[in-house]
Amino acid sequence: IDSPAQVGLAWSSALYQTSDEAMTEAHSQYEAQDGQEEAVRTILYSDQEASSKSELEDSNLPLDLPLIPTCRTVPDVTTSVLINNCYATPASELTPHLRGMDSLLSQLEKNAEEYEPEAELRVTMTKSEKGSLGFTVTKGNDNVGCYIHDIVQDPAKSDGRLRPGDRLIKVNDIDVTNMSHTDAVNFLRAAPKTVRLVLGRVLELPKMPVLPHLLPDITLTCHKEELGLLLSGGRDSLYQVVYISDILPKSVAAREGSLHALDIVHYINGVSTQGMTLKEAKRMLETYIPKVVLKATR
Repeated sequence: IDSPAQVGLAWSSALYQTSDEAMTEAHSQYEAQDGQEEAVRTILYSDQEASSKSELEDSNLPLDLPLIPTCRTVPDVTTSVLINNCYATPASELTPHLRGMDSLLSQLEKNAEEYEPEAELRVTMTKSEKGSLGFTVTKGNDNVGCYIHDIVQDPAKSDGRLRPGDRLIKVNDIDVTNMSHTDAVNFLRAAPKTVRLVLGRVLELPKMPVLPHLLPDITLTCHKEELGLLLSGGRDSLYQVVYISDILPKSVAAREGSLHALDIVHYINGVSTQGMTLKEAKRMLETYIPKVVLKATR
């Protein structure tokens, strides 16, 4: 019969040793490695848990274990610690930087709390014969930016889409958000007869639920005609309200004339939109066609 070596199997000769031979070899290895095992026991066990030499001799565990690498002591470092070949700065030196970071985080949190998302409104108006747009403006914080203060006359009054508090963003495609109040007013006065405005409006959810009997019904009946209402917002948006983003020209909603872009829709055929997603609101609108009854505020 061929030997294991001849059949190509890499079996260890230790598998063929008798128990006496194995114990003799293990004992000799133990004597040779006595100092090292004492060191290993010192590292791996406490004084109470460390096994004695006699216990190891009496146990059935194999003693021909591979050598365990020796451990080296890491010297104490007082000023800095070596981490990935880079020295970490001591905590005393980091304190001013950490204080500055805390201040920055506090400011960012404050800004986040004060941030109010705006919906954009685009309006094109033609100045009156006297060159007026029919609204007054007031300055923003630090005398930068302009907000509509009041609607006083046509064309703004008859247009009906502007509201006090709207922020001027662009005039004829020119950004006016960083202009001073005086510069913005002069820019509006110098603008040509037709003025294209982009305004920002914060859509505020009423603090108290709007009772349906306090709002008039806006009834839109369409058969073959297009309803013409484009909705946006919803519970799953930054605005948390359902609002009209646009009204298509020559549609039923445009001809009726009561609704305008950025109007907040509170009820669709008697069902409150509070807590509705945009998808749910659109589905609700489609369900009641051809007769849709809305209650909205501006």
